[in-house]
Amino acid sequence: MAENNLCQLTREVQRQAFTALECRLYLDTHPDCQEAAAAFAKACEKLDAARTAYNEAAPLTPCAAAGSRNWSWGCTPWPWEG
Repeated sequence: MAENNLCQLTREVQRQAFTALECRLYLDTHPDCQEAAAAFAKACEKLDAARTAYNEAAPLTPCAAAGSRNWSWGCTPWPWEG
């Protein structure tokens, strides 16, 4: 797995998480806005897809690592080890 690819996947997860959060916050004050509700649903779908893509390369969370066939604890360098 290329470091650059993981950086791109990380950025995509961050972008989609930010978008979903912003939509949710907007819906807190505009609960009847159908456009915002649709944007929130789409952002959640994109976030799920981004997380899935990341998890295919490396586990994004400890729970994702538990079921991963591509990951073994302690076999990869720590982030600060470069």
